[in-house]
Amino acid sequence: MEPFRIGDFIRLKDITRWRTGRLIDTEINAFELSEINGQQVQIKGGHDLIPFDGIEPIPIDGKSDRGIYYDPIIAARIVHSGEEIPVRRRDKQYYFEKFIHCVAGDQNFQELVKEQHLSYVHEVQHLLADRFQDKGLAIDAM
Repeated sequence: MEPFRIGDFIRLKDITRWRTGRLIDTEINAFELSEINGQQVQIKGGHDLIPFDGIEPIPIDGKSDRGIYYDPIIAARIVHSGEEIPVRRRDKQYYFEKFIHCVAGDQNFQELVKEQHLSYVHEVQHLLADRFQDKGLAIDAM
């Protein structure tokens, strides 16, 4: 397993123990690391320093990572004066299913993940960031 970086998604071993700052969607146990200090971490929007032994990676299993979607940056089209500005809606489809339609060379992203033998969501984040400068994974929770 790759080490965690700031921005990685993790889950809490005991979600009820920590003040996560989450208002709704508390059943989604996926959080973004905002700080790593020695043997403690802080999650984005959270109020507590959490020891490393209180977090774990999120497995790619279709259940633990169900609240994660892929929202890549898409180049905007030019809007001329007087034209209506197009509205883009986020597609919050489960990221791993959406990866079938995302292609790099002659492989889709699902094939790349399988080829690399990745087991955890943060490893997918590293693959996307390191290979494609892509930080498109997002958590569907507030």
